Amino acid sequence: MTHQPASPRTTPRIATALSVLLALPLTAFGQTTPTPPAAAPGGAGGVTFTNATVSAGFVSLQDFGGHGIQVADMDGDGLLDVYVTHIFDPKQDRPDFLFKNQGGTPQRFLEIGLVAGVDDSGFFPLTLEDGTVENFSEESHAAVFADFDNDGDLDLFNGHTWSGHHRLYRNNGGSRFVDISDSAGIDVRDLGPRGVAAADLDGNGLLDIIVTAWQGFIPNVYMNQGGMRFERRRLQGDASDTFANQGLSVVDLTNDRRPDVFLSAFEYVNGSGAGPIAALVNESPRFVENTGFTGLEYEQTTSDFRGTNGFTFQDFDNDADLDVVITGFHGSKLYRNNGEGRFNLVRRFEGAHYTAAAGDIDNDGDLDLYLAGDASVFLNDGTGQFSRRGGIGLTGIGTDARSAVFADMDNNGSLDLLIASKQGPNTFFRNNATETSQGGWLGVSLTAPNGERGAIGAEVTVTQGDRIVGYRVVQSSTGYCSQDASRLHFGLGAATGTYDVSVRFRNGATAKRTGVTSGRVVTIGGAVEPPAP
Repeated sequence: MTHQPASPRTTPRIATALSVLLALPLTAFGQTTPTPPAAAPGGAGGVTFTNATVSAGFVSLQDFGGHGIQVADMDGDGLLDVYVTHIFDPKQDRPDFLFKNQGGTPQRFLEIGLVAGVDDSGFFPLTLEDGTVENFSEESHAAVFADFDNDGDLDLFNGHTWSGHHRLYRNNGGSRFVDISDSAGIDVRDLGPRGVAAADLDGNGLLDIIVTAWQGFIPNVYMNQGGMRFERRRLQGDASDTFANQGLSVVDLTNDRRPDVFLSAFEYVNGSGAGPIAALVNESPRFVENTGFTGLEYEQTTSDFRGTNGFTFQDFDNDADLDVVITGFHGSKLYRNNGEGRFNLVRRFEGAHYTAAAGDIDNDGDLDLYLAGDASVFLNDGTGQFSRRGGIGLTGIGTDARSAVFADMDNNGSLDLLIASKQGPNTFFRNNATETSQGGWLGVSLTAPNGERGAIGAEVTVTQGDRIVGYRVVQSSTGYCSQDASRLHFGLGAATGTYDVSVRFRNGATAKRTGVTSGRVVTIGGAVEPPAP
């Protein structure tokens, strides 16, 4: 049976344009990344990294193409696994990799994408405007792990770029996945998607799927009907076809328990949003464009026509609300949340970047920042002010880095770094910090009241007395084509004693653990307090 996209007349043009644009590195069109200042002696607060790519078995494709990194404990063994998407050309075949975390000292990965059923290799036939059938590769930019059926394990959705032949895989246990795309109602109509995310958009207790598209198309959503059945719709309301094609993030900016959608655009466009970004407030079922009110914007500073790549929402100043870093081709911009869903610009970072990764790499109690491709990090002084630190071992990073994620891959309480690079290789950096050399830490792993493992949208606050130690929100997508682990990491600094962990799930239900000691992962789920009226 031949599948045909919704707008077949655009298929050849889109495929050609995308293949050209994707071949461009960040240094194209005269846009260069400035040389960082000289490295500060002594590394980043004592933190150094070791390039453990080869020793850990974090293999790359010979012809590269790395784009997305998704981190999740897909088999429930307490070790974080890694999915890496690859894409370069619609007529070539680059499989995606699933790295099963083997643990051990030193740590090892085993690539099992084909065995697990999620390598997404091969080609898919599309009918073109002249009636001919042409095969397009199943390469992809982004994917997302999420518990779509609330059965306690993480399923996988992969958005295929060239063919629009998206795949939904149900976790079948034992590191195996089953392709249920056809029975689930995942249509073959979305062309050119970059970002994908999962969130409960309508408050029915089931995670929906948001898929971006190339310019000229409005993002699509797959609304979860239960029983692993989805209904495909256009994103309703003020979603513009000019803001549809790069990274996206989904967070509850208005604190009304309804996740809002933030879109970026590869090119500068006029007529909607503020620069190449758009903030869409969830007024279910409609999404209302509200970018101007937020104060977020991204101006064009050179003749380079390219725009933004993604959003990283995190609490950088420990005041229990989400600040944001916007990455793009005209530098990255850090905005601080004023507590009312409005933002003030506080810092610019030079250079062109796809993703900003956030994590407390020195466990001093605040979130540090890494811009994909750099050999330096930006250390947080505890108030949201950052200083660049180099000379920390981030060497051998592949050309044209796209995705970056901090995650504790060896369960030793320090955050390691994974990077996907289009012109490769993909790299894995082990954090050399130990509990004795750095501050304490806590991990928090959640299961929502409805059984959803990971509890996307849940807010977690760690306190000691009246002091906020850290605030995190479980998110399914950050930066460009990246997914942080749903198991949250908190650095505790040099403080001793016990801590309290408070959780508010996305339906308003709450849970709390008191007297928690450092150096452990706290698992919270099951019986919780009911939502506040």
